[in-house]
Amino acid sequence: MTYEEYLNEIEDFDDITKQELLADFQNHIPINNPSMMQQMGYGGFEDIKTDKTFYEVSNEIALSSPLGKDSMFYREQREVIKGQIPKL
Repeated sequence: MTYEEYLNEIEDFDDITKQELLADFQNHIPINNPSMMQQMGYGGFEDIKTDKTFYEVSNEIALSSPLGKDSMFYREQREVIKGQIPKL
């Protein structure tokens, strides 16, 4: 399958965008994903809003897995008290 045939099978792009992508491909210009995503209405990572840390999200996912607290991605949350030497 050629790149042009591949673009024709993708329904997310209009004809003008397909022609631009094909011209960029032929001229060895890399695809600019952020601008392409904005044209399609996706904001990327800016749309993600959370007040959780990476470890909190990771723990939620680990706890929902069959391994639960035994998962290698689970990390017990510990409160660090001022003046206390954290246990690693």
